[in-house]
Amino acid sequence: DLDHYQIRRDEPLVKVDQASYLIGSKLRGTMTMNSKMAFASADAAKAAQGKEGGELGNFDQALKQAYLDMAKDTMGIRKRCAERRAMMMKKKKG
Repeated sequence: DLDHYQIRRDEPLVKVDQASYLIGSKLRGTMTMNSKMAFASADAAKAAQGKEGGELGNFDQALKQAYLDMAKDTMGIRKRCAERRAMMMKKKKG
């Protein structure tokens, strides 16, 4: 068994519109706080959902969530940058 971070080179790739997606599970997201994982089969996605939670969806739903998350993630990044800048300015003055 392979975990979701490993890639098997001997398996064919799946077209995005044929994959099943697990959105918002406990699995760690890639460059986002809210994960969106693709699975080659609905059965594999359902099995992962049973272990990790989240909602099943298709490509359009995963893409929509990715765009919605991008705004939230960007606001979080900007907030952390502003906090770091404020701390650096405080140290510089102090």
